[in-house]
Amino acid sequence: MKLLLSFVSLCALLLVVPLAAHADVISGSDSIGLIGVSITPGGSTLDTPGITLSWVTGQTQGTAGGNLGIPILTVTSGDTVLFPYGTNGGNGSPFTISFGASGEYGTFVETADPVIVEASHTGANSSNLTVYLLGTFTPGTANPGTGGTADFDIAFTETAGSYSGSGTFSTPAVPLNPVPEPSSLVFLGTGLLSGVGVLSRRSKA
Repeated sequence: MKLLLSFVSLCALLLVVPLAAHADVISGSDSIGLIGVSITPGGSTLDTPGITLSWVTGQTQGTAGGNLGIPILTVTSGDTVLFPYGTNGGNGSPFTISFGASGEYGTFVETADPVIVEASHTGANSSNLTVYLLGTFTPGTANPGTGGTADFDIAFTETAGSYSGSGTFSTPAVPLNPVPEPSSLVFLGTGLLSGVGVLSRRSKA
């Protein structure tokens, strides 16, 4: 009887430990507003290669989804300059932002070069730029748990010569899926039709 109870207890422990560890994994997303956005050189459009973007401060805008653990209206610290067209998004080092004045809620560090998702000139003094940054998230002292991959999508807009920006921070990272080109869609459709034809002939045989 004792042996049976010991076995049952061991099984229960093996089930509980992975669940407890899984509960500590931080995941979720939050929107971030960028305040005081400007561009260098001045007067450039957002689709001009070689520009740099800067802002005065960033701030989380809403209640985070998941268990991200970052309160509403948390100010970000760290880098406030982005080099979207450079080989490195940071100012001589990887682009880094921290959530909270001292990073107490966590820190995001870029691990790959920025990816330009969209860069368009939509009219006089009007342009758009969307940048995808892949990196890692490390929780801070006020946000205990396990971090991991993360991404920061930032969308900038120029309207009448003034600039604004906002972003979405997510962990784990949301993969960047490029929109298939029309030619790729044609090849895919041709392949599917060929496959249907083969199956049809086999069923008749």
